[in-house]
Amino acid sequence: VRLCCDGRKDIGKVHVLVLEAFVAPRPQGMFGLHSNGIPLDNRVENLRWGTPKDNAMDMVLHGTNPRGWRNPRAKLTHEQILRIRQERLDSN
Repeated sequence: VRLCCDGRKDIGKVHVLVLEAFVAPRPQGMFGLHSNGIPLDNRVENLRWGTPKDNAMDMVLHGTNPRGWRNPRAKLTHEQILRIRQERLDSN
């Protein structure tokens, strides 16, 4: 969201604004996290402050971490990986 006040413009992420308005100011070094892993679910009960490590663990838990075929630089798709694995099993 773009916020304006007295000619000053700022951009804020909705989940961070909700946390700051209804929970507490952002603690230093903390991220606004979605407990259910759905970025558009900005209900206060779904949000919490957490460390970068908490954020990384959430991405693993929710399956949103950019590793393997999810990485934008990946050379193979998920389907290609499954096909290669199956071909190896079939050849044994």
